[in-house]
Amino acid sequence: MVMVSLKPEPIPLDVKVILIGNANIYHTLLSMDPDFRKLFKIKVEFADDAPRTDENALRLARFIHSYCEKESLPHLDKNAVARMIEYASRLADDQNKLSTKFNDLSQILAEAGTWAQLSRFKVVTEDFVNKAINEKIQRVKKYDERYSEMIRDNTLLISTSGSEIGQINGLTIMSVRRL
Repeated sequence: MVMVSLKPEPIPLDVKVILIGNANIYHTLLSMDPDFRKLFKIKVEFADDAPRTDENALRLARFIHSYCEKESLPHLDKNAVARMIEYASRLADDQNKLSTKFNDLSQILAEAGTWAQLSRFKVVTEDFVNKAINEKIQRVKKYDERYSEMIRDNTLLISTSGSEIGQINGLTIMSVRRL
């Protein structure tokens, strides 16, 4: 019995491929794949924030609308949209800017939408957005409580003065956002 395999003919194809990811993924691909640099010649980095203008606030409102459509979530009323714009400003750590960290904004939108659905509301109100933000804050607080407990129980020892031979002293800065 003779095995015959198909050998496809190349076809002309004009496409642009865009990869979206963080810097770690980019550098990993760059170091692991010799063809990566040839195929992806341009690296673009987006700013984490944008000026807080009426135009950008409108763009954020459009993002909120399209996210709710795509995820089949209830839409936000005007006060809830205003609260999301305020939250985006707090995420940017500047009252004159809006965060472009859409993943963080999407998490709040999804949670607020879920709270609204569980309460059988047809729209997401400011109260649901506030609830989603407060729930996120409570989830972050557990890390503070855990570290405080470890220090009280002497399972985490932090020497703040003096020196020891053979002991490595270090400082860890943990960035956990509270809003």
